[in-house]
Amino acid sequence: MWSCITDFFTYETTKSVVVKSWTIGIINRVVQLLIITYFIGWVFVHEKAYQIRDTAIESSVMTKVKGFGLYNNRVMDVAEYVTPSQGASVFCIITKLITTDNQVQGYCPEVDIKDRKVKAKSIVFHRKKNLQYYDISAKSNYNFEKPFLWLARKLVGDPNLEFVEMPALAPPEVVMDASLAAQYENDLKVAAETALPDEDDDL
Repeated sequence: MWSCITDFFTYETTKSVVVKSWTIGIINRVVQLLIITYFIGWVFVHEKAYQIRDTAIESSVMTKVKGFGLYNNRVMDVAEYVTPSQGASVFCIITKLITTDNQVQGYCPEVDIKDRKVKAKSIVFHRKKNLQYYDISAKSNYNFEKPFLWLARKLVGDPNLEFVEMPALAPPEVVMDASLAAQYENDLKVAAETALPDEDDDL
């Protein structure tokens, strides 16, 4: 116990070794002299590094377009005919504008809800263009594998191709009612047998 106390109240210092050698001493002083000469002679006197300032001209170019445009009897302001937004180093002025007349906001063909806004008989674009169509849902994983299976069958050339196992999907957020899904599939079959409308509004 007493030895631990005496060891605690002790003072230690590093050991200094003095080598009395002309060769080592000369090398030590020459290296020190070279370092001092470099800083005083080259950095301070010759280069004047302590006085160096950035003399480069710093500038920036800002672009801005003003005024109104007239296209097809339609008055357009800067926000409409300049892209991307102003302030960037590059911008583009729209010189050709294609508009879709009589276009209205509608609903997507959701299949997760009972009161479906878009009915099967209204989904005709794929029939006009001879495309494959499936009702799918990312929320309930309903028919999620069908487009991939159809594409795989087309690529392989085997209409009887089947997946060995289901793809790894995230857990569904909602549960799709089996009777509702069967009803939607039947509605699609009935709609596929009906005649296409004459109008071509979805182009």
